[in-house]
Amino acid sequence: MSKRLFSCAVLLCVLSMANAQTRLSETLQNYNGAQKRLLARNIGRFLYMVHQGEWDQDSCVLYTCRYYSFSRQFPYDEMIYDAGIREEMKWLDQRQAPAVAAAADRSNGEKRVRLLLELAIYYLHQPGARPAHLDSTAAFIAAARKTPLPAPETGKWQTECDALEGELRYQQGDQAGSVKCFTSIVNSFAKQERSQRKAQAFHELALHLPFTDSNRVKNLERAYADYRQLGLKENAIEVMSDIVTAYFVTDWRKAKVKLDEVLALEKAAGYRHVMDTYYVMSYMKNIAGDFMGGIGYTDSCMANIAGTGDSLIYSLACHRMGDTYRFFDENERALTYYEKGMLRRHVEPQLFWYKNFLSWSYVIGNRYTPEVTIATVKNIAAKYPPQSEHDKLQLNITLGFLNEQLGYNDEAEKYFGHVADGIKNFPAEHSHSDLAWYNLQAGRFYFERKQYAKARRFVEKSLQYSLNKEYTFVLRSSYDYLSQLDSIDGNYSGALANYKLYKLYYDSAQNMNQRFKMEELDIRYETAKKDQDIMLLKHDGLMRESALQRAEQTRNIILAGFALLAVIAGLLYNQYRVKKKNARIIEQKNVALEQLVDEKQWLLKEVHHRVKNSLQTIVSLLELQTDYLSNDPLAAIQSSQNRIFATSLLHQKLYQADNMSSVNMSVYLPELVYYLEEAFQTRGQIHFQTEAQPVELDISQAVPIGIIINEVVTNAIKHAFPGKTGHNTISVSLSMAGKDTAMLEITDNGRGLPPAAGIKEEGLGMKLVRGLTEDIDGTVRIVSGGEGTVATILFKPRPALTKHYAGQEPSIKQYEEEATHS
Repeated sequence: MSKRLFSCAVLLCVLSMANAQTRLSETLQNYNGAQKRLLARNIGRFLYMVHQGEWDQDSCVLYTCRYYSFSRQFPYDEMIYDAGIREEMKWLDQRQAPAVAAAADRSNGEKRVRLLLELAIYYLHQPGARPAHLDSTAAFIAAARKTPLPAPETGKWQTECDALEGELRYQQGDQAGSVKCFTSIVNSFAKQERSQRKAQAFHELALHLPFTDSNRVKNLERAYADYRQLGLKENAIEVMSDIVTAYFVTDWRKAKVKLDEVLALEKAAGYRHVMDTYYVMSYMKNIAGDFMGGIGYTDSCMANIAGTGDSLIYSLACHRMGDTYRFFDENERALTYYEKGMLRRHVEPQLFWYKNFLSWSYVIGNRYTPEVTIATVKNIAAKYPPQSEHDKLQLNITLGFLNEQLGYNDEAEKYFGHVADGIKNFPAEHSHSDLAWYNLQAGRFYFERKQYAKARRFVEKSLQYSLNKEYTFVLRSSYDYLSQLDSIDGNYSGALANYKLYKLYYDSAQNMNQRFKMEELDIRYETAKKDQDIMLLKHDGLMRESALQRAEQTRNIILAGFALLAVIAGLLYNQYRVKKKNARIIEQKNVALEQLVDEKQWLLKEVHHRVKNSLQTIVSLLELQTDYLSNDPLAAIQSSQNRIFATSLLHQKLYQADNMSSVNMSVYLPELVYYLEEAFQTRGQIHFQTEAQPVELDISQAVPIGIIINEVVTNAIKHAFPGKTGHNTISVSLSMAGKDTAMLEITDNGRGLPPAAGIKEEGLGMKLVRGLTEDIDGTVRIVSGGEGTVATILFKPRPALTKHYAGQEPSIKQYEEEATHS
């Protein structure tokens, strides 16, 4: 039985993972290239910060690219990649760098430069920054610089070579040389207009400055402002995330504010992968002691993981939720989440799930005796030894704490000695809350052993790492120990000052804890109240049933006392009333059914009539097209297809709407324009603007209007922008120009109609526009000049079919006459 249950559990796990992978594939398919690049960079940076430098940043980005099936070059070559080298990039993903180098030798000009710089990126971002890889990077950059290029292209590619040179020097440890390279790039853009490459120059310079350099944030803010002005949403999100990272080290409160801005930017850009942002928000809430807020953000993180199907950071989210419940002493809930995270050990690197095991080890002692706990922890640690310095520290703290509980003080001191040695050499950018916790645990141990000098040293270090981040629970304990240490040293004024600070943070922590307990009690009270209400309802139902039974018995007794004649008379009278009531109901239903049949018959006739009219329209359009058939039959078919789609879309809107006699143009018009944009594949080349008031048009006018829009917009797409660069725009608007007059206006900012030729009357499109405008009793006016073309159609909207009969039930004959007219 246990084997079967295990097999079922495994099968469910596999099915769940397959379902999540399908959702992730669908999410990624809906992303554009900029969103995918943002995903690779953001998650790579997030993993680097969460793992606190245990993996270098290139390893984190490479792992992210493999997880999402992105090219390893994809996060880095935004300004270098071109479709002409797509095949060679596949070779790099297969680690065939010599083949790409050979292809570069066979190439010349820009293609050669692109391949050489892609090779430089390949070796520059290999994990580990090995000297041999960095030497290869330098060689490829030098070869790219020497490649002959036309004069207009030389400056562009020298900039990219300088940028890679700056990154190379940074990885070689020459930060000053790196900053010099990027400063040179920024200065080269000083007199140029705002551009993506200029914004990227400020971004690159900022990332290679120290975290404590105020110019780091200034340059990031300059890059952010430029990206926002240029409309590059994904680049702006990336820069704002880097601003949060900078403030994470230098100014905790500003980091909180900027993190809210990151979330707002991500949602506004349609970027769905916000689980890392929610994770960091939860972390900051926990540090501040707001554990309810931490639980809320971790819930949002897990909901986002489920919604996107992306489980890359699921085990990290489980650890975050477990830690939150552990601070509330909700140990069983904490263990549940830690164990969920540990289940990921077979499908992801140890660095991801191992913190769940370490925190689980610290809490599992509540289930078992210290002896059993130590044996269990050592067995698991032997199978999965810690790989990072942080993991080694936490494992030593756990084993030291468990030995301390058993009274094995010498053994415990050995473990805490390892902790004391291990916390000395962490870089500032990775000195987060974990180090505050490690120092506090070492200080607590030495305080208990009455080694007060050692205890003070570690407690003061804990305080140092906590103050900037307002780590409430660590600050509370640190000030408590310092107060006691000052009292032991005879420094009573210091003891009093530290005691006041201890009480301040203690009260804050207690308020948070009481808030959690009160909310939990509220939930339990509401649950109990609902259960009580259900019981009362059941009791009330039983009482009512009993009362009904007694009433029925009393009535039967009274009826038995009546004479037989009275009983028969009453029954006959009752039967008469029932028959009369039933006859009235049947008569009402018959009338309703007759009306329904009449209505259905009219609707069926209307459907056939509308289909006949639409088919007749299509036939007429095709007959007209044959008169103007050019040497390009495919284009003619495309034009006819677009006209037919304009008609079919109207019928779609009719059967989807409650009112089947009119079309809401504010819904129809944007969809028609979007279809034309997709049909001619103009995305990125022409910007479409649509604005339509909620004007209801009868089908007899909506069809001509749809075909007119199709003809004018198609003509603008084909002829308005030949070879023109810049902001190409086509605008379509429909509004009420007066009480009884509607105005359709279609404008473009293209080259306009040729001055000499005027409007080409013999063209099919223009004949359709003018003919259909006459059909709807309207007027058309076309104005063209150097700034573009404006087509304006004025017409009087006809009332919808059903509006003729408001307040009265029309006859079938009236419906037929109205349908025939339309």
